Amino acid sequence: MDYNFFESEEFTDALRSYEQWMETGEPFYLDCDQLMDIAEYYHYHGYSDLALRAAEKAHQLFEEAVPPLVFKARILLLVENKPEEAMAVAEQIEDKLDLDYFYIKAEIMIACDQAEKADQFLEECEHLVSEEDYPDFLLDTAILFVDYELVKLARKWLALSEETSNPDYRETLGRILHFEGNYAESERIFNELLNDDPYNVYYWNMLAFSQIADHRYNDAITSSEYAIAINPHDEDALLYKAQALMQLQNYEEACAYFRRNARLRKLNVDGHLNAGLCLLQLKKDEEALKELATAERHARRSHSEKLPEVLREEVFAYSHHGDMAKAFKCVEQMEKAGCDVDEATVLRGHIHLENGQVDEARQCYIEAIEHSKYGGLVMLQAAVSLYDNDYLDSAYNILSQISSEDLERYPSTYVYLAICAHDLGKRSDYIKYLQEAVGKAPHVARLLLAPFFPEGMEPSDYYQYALNDLEMS
Repeated sequence: MDYNFFESEEFTDALRSYEQWMETGEPFYLDCDQLMDIAEYYHYHGYSDLALRAAEKAHQLFEEAVPPLVFKARILLLVENKPEEAMAVAEQIEDKLDLDYFYIKAEIMIACDQAEKADQFLEECEHLVSEEDYPDFLLDTAILFVDYELVKLARKWLALSEETSNPDYRETLGRILHFEGNYAESERIFNELLNDDPYNVYYWNMLAFSQIADHRYNDAITSSEYAIAINPHDEDALLYKAQALMQLQNYEEACAYFRRNARLRKLNVDGHLNAGLCLLQLKKDEEALKELATAERHARRSHSEKLPEVLREEVFAYSHHGDMAKAFKCVEQMEKAGCDVDEATVLRGHIHLENGQVDEARQCYIEAIEHSKYGGLVMLQAAVSLYDNDYLDSAYNILSQISSEDLERYPSTYVYLAICAHDLGKRSDYIKYLQEAVGKAPHVARLLLAPFFPEGMEPSDYYQYALNDLEMS
């Protein structure tokens, strides 16, 4: 859906009529499509309860219509995490040959980590599809799988399609290539699509998306700026430009674009969260805490899965600000939201350490590591906390004890090993871990190791540069 439609007179009139009915009970005269637009509007802004109510009203008035039931099922599945209820709603669809019935059942399976079962189900549905609908069925099925980054299954279904000149086919192929890590070929396809349709904001955004993944942040900014020039209120274009600026450590401008992005939705969690992170980098703690508080409020109202992440950043901000009571309260709220108990214990250790309570911090780290049975992720979290508080020897000691299996599972560990070795003057260890870091975690290496190298140098060149520097010294 083009969300600019929500600003149109046609939609605002329909919404006004519907909300007047909710307030006074006054009759309205809206068709099924209009009610579903209203449901989409509420969902877009994070009001899932109101979205479900609008969809339910559409179902009451238009019992045989498929879209209200599909919409309800997806909200139950993706927002409320109730797959069984979602499947029960999907089964209310009377026309069991409707393509949307096939898709929603398959999506529920995929969301429940049953991708192979979904694939088998869609294969069984294939012979039920009419000749007229068959080309769309193949493309839609490929799109469904690529939406969940299931690229092998997406490729399988796309290969069955003969619509190779169809823009949807080419776009889906471009997305598959992106998730396969073939950014150059993905970019080539979206550039070709833009040659045919230069004012297509979605294509510009996909170009920026691939360029960010390929760490070409200046190019991503350029692509985003084309999209913004076409539509200054496009959410993704503002987001991608902000993300690219943030990666380039231009936090001031990134914050401005995250804030512009945040204003587009009433309950925009990500925009306020990222604006807060930028402000923390700029040492503007008071402003950052306001943005994070807004993100938390929105996350709670929209039942967002981002709530633990927002609370985690509030922990760091309050701790750094010296407000231990609020920091500890945020940790408690994280636990209530489902945070891992060992991560919570490490966070408590971080609060103690940052505020000068060394013995209490040490006890927290030991408790978390032992309770996790020396799990690599918990050890990494403890080491990062120690490093951030300038306890380099302790951080390096913990990192050095992480198992080889967990090193492969959490490759960013190599980056921290390299940083600690560098700061501790362990030159040979630094070179060894740097080679692993740039090969296995180049994105994190760029973020954390860039200050050690000439401005603009790619992570792939870090190792040879450091090696040459070592040989010359």
